[in-house]
Amino acid sequence: MPFWHVPFYWFSQLLGAVTWAVAGAGKMPFWHVPFYWFSQLLGGFCGALYAALIMTKDQLNDTHAGATLLSPTNKWWEGLASESVVTFFLCHTVLLTAADTNTNLLAPLAIGLTLSIDILSTGAITGASMNPARSLGPNIVGQIFKTTKLPAHFWNYHYIYWAGPFIGATAAIVIYW
Repeated sequence: MPFWHVPFYWFSQLLGAVTWAVAGAGKMPFWHVPFYWFSQLLGGFCGALYAALIMTKDQLNDTHAGATLLSPTNKWWEGLASESVVTFFLCHTVLLTAADTNTNLLAPLAIGLTLSIDILSTGAITGASMNPARSLGPNIVGQIFKTTKLPAHFWNYHYIYWAGPFIGATAAIVIYW
């Protein structure tokens, strides 16, 4: 099968919440979801590990090992709400432009612009993760390499990066149906 015959939404499934939304919308079988999630989590860890191995200790400390952290000036519920909202917009865009149509010519533009707006709007609050695998991998690597600039409580708000995206993706499924 040529590359261009693969449904476009498959390429946006590097995010666990998008996988959940696509399966919830009936565009892929649910039994595929655990396999996607496993590969996403493994990829997040391997990517963070590779980045840590090519950085100096100072660079790793300065970047907090790539960990997504809740801003100290924001409350937990603000982080949860922001992750939920931006993930909703991303999943809703994927469902409407890539998964729901045969002609998805503008899907890359729509999804790219949505991601850009999401990052600009919540980057300072939560790091705009929208992806549990992207948050888990760097946190584990930061713990392994014991980066000194990570706050002692960096695991305390980690649930935001799991609950927020799945709340947003579930809301996108409900609106989609």
